Amino acid sequence: MLFIVLQLARDKDDEIRRGAIEILNQTKDDRAVGILIESTRDKDWWVCERSVDALAEIGNKRALPRLLEMLGTTPPRSLGVVIRAIGRLGDPKNVEQLLPFLSRPEKDLRIEAIQALARVSDEKRAEHVRVQLQAQAQNTEVTVASAAAAALKEMAARLAGDTGGIALASGTRATGGQQVSGGE
Repeated sequence: MLFIVLQLARDKDDEIRRGAIEILNQTKDDRAVGILIESTRDKDWWVCERSVDALAEIGNKRALPRLLEMLGTTPPRSLGVVIRAIGRLGDPKNVEQLLPFLSRPEKDLRIEAIQALARVSDEKRAEHVRVQLQAQAQNTEVTVASAAAAALKEMAARLAGDTGGIALASGTRATGGQQVSGGE
């Protein structure tokens, strides 16, 4: 069955390709990664976006080089999907590629970048990302500020699982309701 769907994903008819990609999106089969990466180059924007979604669902990091390439080549209306996928694949090495999207004029792209950064940041990059997200939390656009505040909480909670406490600032963490200095 999968073989047939993979063949249909290369069909000349846009509607058939769309249907095939949707099936691949639902199956979440790792064997589809190659055709999904190929389909991110499809002339049909819907096929391209749904292929990116499917790659994020599958979670195979083989997709990251193509997704990172797409940050510089994708039209703004589809960039949010790409940023979200990079965030879902969760590679801390991609923080630097995501940071510039915090300065974009499109509010939805900034929100996607905020959420992705909170997901991919590791302890090594946390302080730098935290500073950037705190600046976004002061944004006059309420939805951007709210997204940044939520992302800061998400990142702190996720990193607390890695470090035994919520990292508040360099050398300080919260444990059991107390703040503990890095030297204690």
